[in-house]
Amino acid sequence: MLASQSRSQTSRRLSHEQKSTRDTAILKNKSAPRRHSMQVPPLSAASEYVPVSDFKTVQAKGKSRMEVNKLMTQERRLRDGCKNMLKALPKTVQNAQHRSELKSQLSSIQSNITTLHAQLQKINLKTALECRQESLNGDELPNPFPLIALAAKETAHADNFADNLGSFIETHYHEKQSKFDPEIKTLCASRELMRNASPSIEGKNWILQYFWQLQQAEHRFFQEDKCASTVFEWYDAFEGHPIIKKSLKLEKASVLYNLAAMLTQLGCKADRNTTEGLEEAIDYFEQAAGTLQYIREESSLKTSVSTDLSRSSLSTLSTLMLAQTQECIWYAAYKKGKDEDPSWQPSGMEAAAVSEWFTSARESLRQPLSSSMPKLWVDMICIKELYYRGIADWYMGIAEMASDGKMKKVAGIAKVHRASLTLKRALGQWRAA
Repeated sequence: MLASQSRSQTSRRLSHEQKSTRDTAILKNKSAPRRHSMQVPPLSAASEYVPVSDFKTVQAKGKSRMEVNKLMTQERRLRDGCKNMLKALPKTVQNAQHRSELKSQLSSIQSNITTLHAQLQKINLKTALECRQESLNGDELPNPFPLIALAAKETAHADNFADNLGSFIETHYHEKQSKFDPEIKTLCASRELMRNASPSIEGKNWILQYFWQLQQAEHRFFQEDKCASTVFEWYDAFEGHPIIKKSLKLEKASVLYNLAAMLTQLGCKADRNTTEGLEEAIDYFEQAAGTLQYIREESSLKTSVSTDLSRSSLSTLSTLMLAQTQECIWYAAYKKGKDEDPSWQPSGMEAAAVSEWFTSARESLRQPLSSSMPKLWVDMICIKELYYRGIADWYMGIAEMASDGKMKKVAGIAKVHRASLTLKRALGQWRAA
């Protein structure tokens, strides 16, 4: 599978720089554990980081992603119309009142677009919240730390897709359309299943099935990336504006993006209180990172028509998924060590690796993604960066305080003090978010 290309060599320590290839290796840290009576608990309190009020607000609004996308499209068209009218009206005394009315209307439309964009960000937050709610079944404990799940892109029904395929077969291959009606219906049905796929193994298989069918049909029915008048319409996952093109590259890239989004949702739904659930989450987030990196690097899928499919955005999202992978790896090692020996202390190097990955994700944020993604996502990245940096200093400081050398003891005390300040700062940001 395409998404599995990112897991060629699994281990427990990540390198400081992220490799740009799809087979990014996750390195294990096999250093010997250090024992001490002091300990810092994992990021358990942050499982309540995303306020439930946002989830209730989205439900109260009662608008789906597609409805918000269509409203934003209408408002953007009105905004463009007002701008064109302003440009067409000469700046004369007679037109002063009309220009003033147009400017007032333009300001009102821009305010509506801002409100709808905020609503779209809340819907993106709702994706992770729904995954968290679905994971709480029966007597199961809430997940010990929050994770970010990507929302899938919305797409409209491809009008005349079947008719265009049939016409191409008749004109290019000189075969009757009726002879291939079952195959054409299967392809169209697969697209509908992909559009309505839910975050499950079955939904993932539907997306993969449609993608492989596109792969097989690409060189048979699409000439120069087009098939007659077939138009594909996709909405940006972060901005909400529509992308309408006669391009199979857009279709394939968007389908793969939805595959990566579903993998992140499955990773968030995994029960991270168990070793098996943590391994599932690690696997899903690695596959998601590999899929995003594949879209970015594969020449036949390169497209910069939208925020979510730009090269910089795909690189940032891939880095973020790898950071969450390392976070799950750290917690799995922590849980395993504590289950075997309650007095076991983890290595600060593993926590430092988690912090470095979240630092890389924060530093790779670029416009327009940085202003389009939910603010809580940015806050969560910054908080986790500080938290795991503090955890790393804490455990490394404890280890040095337990050594025989006087200078190491002093350095250990300094690191523990620095860790307390860093953790206090992270807690302050969490409360202010």
